[in-house]
Amino acid sequence: MVELIKNISRIEIRYYFLLVVLLYVLISVVINEYLITETQYYRTFGEQLGTYQIDKMFYLREKWKWLGYLLVPVIISIKVFLAATVLKIGAFLGDIHIRFRQFLHTTILAEMVFVIAMIIKTIWLFIYSSDADLKYIQYFYPLSAINFVNYKEIAPWSVYAIQVINLFELLYWLVLAFILKGFLKRSIWKSLGFVLSTYVLGLFFWVIFVVFISLNFS
Repeated sequence: MVELIKNISRIEIRYYFLLVVLLYVLISVVINEYLITETQYYRTFGEQLGTYQIDKMFYLREKWKWLGYLLVPVIISIKVFLAATVLKIGAFLGDIHIRFRQFLHTTILAEMVFVIAMIIKTIWLFIYSSDADLKYIQYFYPLSAINFVNYKEIAPWSVYAIQVINLFELLYWLVLAFILKGFLKRSIWKSLGFVLSTYVLGLFFWVIFVVFISLNFS
């Protein structure tokens, strides 16, 4: 176990980060090119908008979707940086001497959990989204609580909060704890306790923030 953690810590993080970004971009391309089609637009907005408006919406999406691919590395960078920052703040307050780079290394490695979740989502949608609308494609998340509610009836501001309740998020906490165990030089349970009191607490406040923003701008 100790040797495995040491090997993980030696991974060239730049190449690993590049792999994560490339996988996210590939997933986005697959979803945009093969799952989100003009049919989904008509299925979603056909009862509210006219043909011209729907065609215009789809045209604008096709025209600017490349921008979304360019933003992927930016979004992932911000995500892992914020997670590492929360862990570092927790370590500072707890008088734990671990460099920020080690926390950043940890959050980048653990991000693969969410990459796997997106791969599973994409495969699921390929199999079951033939008659789905855009909301289903957007809201669906594997092994999430949102799959047990009627996505057509829930308020938009609550979507993210419900999506976060999923088994992949729990697995992410465990992976963080497993990797940090080597840096903290503590048992897996104490390492998990550190993750719960830092990252998970930060995630809780982040969800509240997102819900607040959604309520005020929806």
